[in-house]
Amino acid sequence: MVQALAREALRLDIPLFNQTAAVRLRVENGRARGVLAISPKRRAPDNPLGLVVFLCHALVLAAGGPGELYRDSVYPRNCFGALGLALEAGVEAVNLTESQFGIGTSREGFPWNLSGTYVQCMPYVFSRDREGAERNFLADYYRTTRELASNIFRKGYQ
Repeated sequence: MVQALAREALRLDIPLFNQTAAVRLRVENGRARGVLAISPKRRAPDNPLGLVVFLCHALVLAAGGPGELYRDSVYPRNCFGALGLALEAGVEAVNLTESQFGIGTSREGFPWNLSGTYVQCMPYVFSRDREGAERNFLADYYRTTRELASNIFRKGYQ
């Protein structure tokens, strides 16, 4: 998944900052406006920690799950996730899962998680309005039920 996203970022001419770790979100008036990060490559006498600030108008926080939370995990070693950054910045934790459970191999050797493609039932995805009425909002975006189901069962990198 990371490789597919990196290829797409390069195709779109989006700069990548490798070996850079976010440590705090910058929030103004309840909105994310930047990220404070540490980049060892940017260490200098006047910046011994290698601090760097990225300013933005909108932020997508897509950092994976808390792999080191468990003794046995399919997440790669040193995969810590970034949910703590969001919570510390004041993001309201609503409809977030802490982690994903499912069939997977151990991370010794080649870890592989079967999530997404190994669903044993057809999910019913809906939204509920203020009056409590359910609405199958995904149906508005797909031509057929088959197309909708095909996209539900895809993995993220597809």
